Amino acid sequence: MEIGTVSKTRFLPIQKKWGKMFEYIERTPSLHDVMIPGGDTSSLELTQLDNIDHRLLSFPHAQRIRLASKGLAVCPSLILDESDSWAKRVIQPLSPGRKIGKSVALHTQFNHPNEVTWITTSAAQKFFEIGVTLRNQTVFLKGYYVYQGDMVRGLEDLCTHLQEILEPQRNIRITIAGFITPSFVVDLPGRGGKRLANPDECYDRSSRRSLFRAPGVNGSDRLFEYHDPL
Repeated sequence: MEIGTVSKTRFLPIQKKWGKMFEYIERTPSLHDVMIPGGDTSSLELTQLDNIDHRLLSFPHAQRIRLASKGLAVCPSLILDESDSWAKRVIQPLSPGRKIGKSVALHTQFNHPNEVTWITTSAAQKFFEIGVTLRNQTVFLKGYYVYQGDMVRGLEDLCTHLQEILEPQRNIRITIAGFITPSFVVDLPGRGGKRLANPDECYDRSSRRSLFRAPGVNGSDRLFEYHDPL
């Protein structure tokens, strides 16, 4: 049996494509939270990152700006190397942002405690001393130790049952302070969005089916299904 090849469309960081995005943000005053995802912001050219920072800070309603990067987890030398200016560009919008009441944060992704080494700790400490807000977004993976895995074909062996995320969620809330308790989240299929990992309607462990209630774009509630891996 022959297996066909699949070509993927590459989305390169081409600035001429960003105009419509900036226009949308500018004409949508209800948009207060803007995230710059990836690829990875550490792969952007410095002029590109400068352009993004400048434009976003100029929008009065964009109050919270988040830069997404695994640079801290996979290449902390980007931050510790004084000759590398990527970290400086991440830090640069902090001061002007705070002066006009805006929050600028860096979101990274450590998926396992073993990824936290002395060098990543040193890099995080450097950001902490400067005043950079750091947040970690991790994935709950089978075999690893907080996002529930998406229902993606071919990745069932890495996904966990919903029950496996509910147990640590329940137990962790009695061990640490509420303001540092992580949120355990299910990113619902069908544009249901990110919901706390507590099924609103039901969770049938025998059929591995759960129902979540989430508000739709028009404000009315909708039900979304999530299925555990077989």
